[in-house]
Amino acid sequence: MATIRRSLDSSRSPVVTIAVSAPSGPSTSFDAVIDTGFTGFVQVPEPHAQELGLTPRTASEMQYPDGRIESIPLAWGRVTLAGEVQEGFVHIQHGSDEVIVGVEFLRL
Repeated sequence: MATIRRSLDSSRSPVVTIAVSAPSGPSTSFDAVIDTGFTGFVQVPEPHAQELGLTPRTASEMQYPDGRIESIPLAWGRVTLAGEVQEGFVHIQHGSDEVIVGVEFLRL
């Protein structure tokens, strides 16, 4: 059984190390914040998505806790945690520097 690296970041948020890639590209490892308020799969900052070759395929409306609603680009991606690979729509977020795993990722 593979070991899952987990810890708390400087703000005491839980993080896990994941590897993210486009479906057929090389992966990059990130410490991702576990956010149970985010119902999606995984979110990556726009600069990381570009480096990984994640190409937006569609978009989703997202409502933030402060009430704002924005259209977020979605790209099909691959995420690896402790040797287990999952695929799903990766939210490409501008204006954020955090990689986040959400409830959809945790359910798989």
